[in-house]
Amino acid sequence: LVIRHKNQKLSAEIHSQIQKYDTDITAKKTEVNDAKAKFDSQNATLEDLKMSADTLGREWDTIEAQRVREEQEREEFERLRHEAATRIQARWKGYWQRKPKTTKGKGGKKGAKGKSKEKK
Repeated sequence: LVIRHKNQKLSAEIHSQIQKYDTDITAKKTEVNDAKAKFDSQNATLEDLKMSADTLGREWDTIEAQRVREEQEREEFERLRHEAATRIQARWKGYWQRKPKTTKGKGGKKGAKGKSKEKK
């Protein structure tokens, strides 16, 4: 009788432990499934962000290349403008140096007549 009572008590405890195990395993499976779902969601978000970053990176490279081209074009324009100004200045200087010297008025030095009259 005592053995049967111990056997029933142990059977009840084993049954209780099995139910607790099943409950714990179910909770852990739910937790694992939730973590997997969260991971998959975050992984999908990460992939979307990577694609967006790649697109933005390509756009940035295009904008940077355009900025470099514009800077080179501006520098080339400034170089040509400087060269044109230098040529204009050189031609103007050459013109003024070769231009025949003309005096305004009757010609000769002022007062030259007056001195020659005094000598007579």
